[in-house]
Amino acid sequence: KIKEIVPSGRTRAESVHNAFLKVADQCSLVLIHDGVRPFVGKDDIKKTIIQAQQNGAAVLAVRVKDTIKNEKNGFITSTPLREKLWAAQTPQIIKKEILTEAYQKIENWGEVTDDVSLVEKLGKKVKIVEGSYSNIKITTKEDLLIAESLIKMTQVQ
Repeated sequence: KIKEIVPSGRTRAESVHNAFLKVADQCSLVLIHDGVRPFVGKDDIKKTIIQAQQNGAAVLAVRVKDTIKNEKNGFITSTPLREKLWAAQTPQIIKKEILTEAYQKIENWGEVTDDVSLVEKLGKKVKIVEGSYSNIKITTKEDLLIAESLIKMTQVQ
């Protein structure tokens, strides 16, 4: 049930901050989820909540399947070890006091592309919770085609 609509910011980080200011006095955990990830599973949400309660912050993620390259000026500079890489998803869940501390101490918090990066910038640990590859982010036409296929698959089952 929608209780209130909070104005967005100029960036994702500002939008999350605006929402946080509205709910901070009502919660102990802040669960941030991208609306463009409609296929997140209930069990994945529950697992991530438990890990955030135990560790202060947790992120749903999947292991990277592709080989990733670092580049400079259009040329490859290095190849990180794939087995050490994870693709962050949402939800990303952070204890309220940790997120409050991050907003107070980190000057460039508006530049982060995900919320648990704020926790990392504080020098705190973030627990990875293995998610599902079906928890896709729908941002392109190709993503929409994949989403439609996922819907059809669930209708058949």
